[in-house]
Amino acid sequence: MKKIFSKKDDMNDNTKIALTSLLVAIFIVNNRFLDPSPFWQANISLAIVTVIIAAFVMGPKWAAIVGGLGDMIGALVFPRGGPFFFEFTLSWILIGIIFGIFLYRKRNTSNARLLVNLIISSLLVYILIQMGLTTLWLYLRFDAAWIALVAIRSWLFAILLVSQIVISLPLLIFLRKPIDKFLLTDDDMEEEVPAID
Repeated sequence: MKKIFSKKDDMNDNTKIALTSLLVAIFIVNNRFLDPSPFWQANISLAIVTVIIAAFVMGPKWAAIVGGLGDMIGALVFPRGGPFFFEFTLSWILIGIIFGIFLYRKRNTSNARLLVNLIISSLLVYILIQMGLTTLWLYLRFDAAWIALVAIRSWLFAILLVSQIVISLPLLIFLRKPIDKFLLTDDDMEEEVPAID
């Protein structure tokens, strides 16, 4: 686990801060304004795709920041989707970490391997965070019936799980070249090109 969080970065900090700011803004718009769910028990926005992109490009630390800051700032500035609740922010931080562990530095892997990592990480997020932890937070906060929460959230998040994989995989494959071309530092680009004698 320590190796994942302490790998040499392939982007400078200024690039990461700028990209994180952009992704946090996109997260807030997705999470607060584009939620098609009619149920308060399940937020099925595609803000999670933003966290997946952050995890793929920058790793678990920065994906956790995108998820955590996006949820916190969105709740404080735009409370229409519900007030700030630290436990939900914690769930988003954990989502970022899980996706970061499975997707970071997978730019040079095959599409099949990327798909497997995306499916495994999405299932872990679905089971551990969405259906486990976040359902527990809703149960404790709103004193709702546990069975009703699980029933509503399970089918909605099953739909979200499939849609996030269908949207994320082509997006991640498409982002490989722009990441290498525009986001890597010059030092790292030189390291990746073999020297010709």
